[in-house]
Amino acid sequence: MTSTIQTCGLAFGLLVASACGGPSSVERPLSTPPGIGWVADLQTRQHGVTGRVTVTSATSFSVTNFNYDGGGLSDVRFYGGQQDRYAGGFAFGPQLAGSPAAGSMLTLQLPAGRTLADLDGVSVWCVRAAVSFADARFH
Repeated sequence: MTSTIQTCGLAFGLLVASACGGPSSVERPLSTPPGIGWVADLQTRQHGVTGRVTVTSATSFSVTNFNYDGGGLSDVRFYGGQQDRYAGGFAFGPQLAGSPAAGSMLTLQLPAGRTLADLDGVSVWCVRAAVSFADARFH
């Protein structure tokens, strides 16, 4: 009976650790698309881009506390991609170049024919320079 209690206690501890964001031996496979409620915090690379992207439905995202100095070449957009590869990804949302933002909230829609399975992260991508101003993977 002692071994059953210890096994149950270990399983319960792993379940609690996983639910609370602690270590877990179960990880999401790279092929699993993000789901509703998943978040990605943008990691700043250039132009002061920050914010939190949340999947709000099967085709939409919200971006909260979005900051951007408005710089970059003429075509800066949100891009979806797989495994940090945004050059081969796809654009969605408004044109951002020339439009500074400070603590803004945006609502973004995936383009027709795209689903959450087409991405596991997002980038604020400068198309002409092929460079990420900020990016993040969903978790």
